[in-house]
Amino acid sequence: MPYDTELAVIYDTEDKERQITEQKAKILQQRLCGIAAVFTLFILFFLVYDWYRRRVRKRLTTAHELLETAHTELKTAYDQLEETTAAKERIESELRIAQDIQLSMVPTDFPDRSDIDVYGSMTMAKAVGGDLYDIFVSDDQLYFCIGDVSGKGIPAALLMMETKSLFRAYAKGESMPDRIVSAMNRDLSENNDDCLFVTFFCGILDLSSGLLRYCNAGHDFVGDTEQSDDLTMLAVRLR
Repeated sequence: MPYDTELAVIYDTEDKERQITEQKAKILQQRLCGIAAVFTLFILFFLVYDWYRRRVRKRLTTAHELLETAHTELKTAYDQLEETTAAKERIESELRIAQDIQLSMVPTDFPDRSDIDVYGSMTMAKAVGGDLYDIFVSDDQLYFCIGDVSGKGIPAALLMMETKSLFRAYAKGESMPDRIVSAMNRDLSENNDDCLFVTFFCGILDLSSGLLRYCNAGHDFVGDTEQSDDLTMLAVRLR
């Protein structure tokens, strides 16, 4: 083989080897770039996943804290509701007892006589109220009264019971209604810091003669009656 041809073959072989080496280096570089890209994507995926997991965990923690707070508030509200319900039931029970006591103080058994018809009733708008009436016979004299205490509720009920007791106390042995009312007014005015008052009608009927004496201390028999008012009536009729 000629020398020039041999040199050309050697140069061509070296060139191909160089190309092969360059291709191998390029392939290796591409593989390294691919590995780097995959590793970078893996790192990014891990970072995104970790961020998302932290975010979800934070949301779950916040939701759990809100749930715990709501549970605590609900338990507190439930305890308060139980206390309020128990207190309400206790107050209602006490008011029923007070109503029974108050109703027991107005007469339900009326004088059974051949010369008169007597009837009375009291319907209270609330558990207790301030209306009152009373009637009894002593020494052939029929004593009766009807009244209304200002206001509603417990204060009015207490003053109602005091008024009725005073009527019974001062009516015995007294034949003039104005004296009964004056004595009652004197006692009710003492230590009356709340300025409660009572409209009151008092009458004494002589059953032997039919003579009626009465005293009206501001009681209105024809005033308008609202639905929220107590309703009290007393009727006396001579036969």
